[in-house]
Amino acid sequence: MGIVELPVVSHTAPLREAFRVMQESRRSAVVVRDGHDLWLIEAVDVVRGIKEGKTSLAEVTDRQRLAAPSAHRLASRGVSLIRPTDTWRELESILDEDQEDYAVLAADAEQAVVISRHEPGVARLEPAPRTCYCTWKPRCDGRGSRTGDDCDLGHRGTIHCVS
Repeated sequence: MGIVELPVVSHTAPLREAFRVMQESRRSAVVVRDGHDLWLIEAVDVVRGIKEGKTSLAEVTDRQRLAAPSAHRLASRGVSLIRPTDTWRELESILDEDQEDYAVLAADAEQAVVISRHEPGVARLEPAPRTCYCTWKPRCDGRGSRTGDDCDLGHRGTIHCVS
């Protein structure tokens, strides 16, 4: 399991603004609030949206639903909100029941504490976003340095950069 703090933005936020928020917070994802729903959108999906001509986060369909267990449910299962790492088993149990990879432990208007069942999930979100991503679908972690380049894993013309 892993835990990370991510910035929270509205689903109506422009894609370039969301990317700027990621850069400022030095995280490669944002939590998107859409009414009562919470979503995780990664930098690569924002860059792909920009390349496809989309303008707001509401248009990005490549996103991960975030479970949001109630404070009562967390407390009744013995989850510590002060030291959540001490209660991983209880947290994993909740994620298993909800069949989700990610959940929000706490959130306000600006920040959310997100947990993941899998360490690589959090490791991917923790660093600042890169400027350039391979936009191959479904997902490629290939790298490049200029828009239109081939990625280093061989996908032709799939690199897109955001300045």
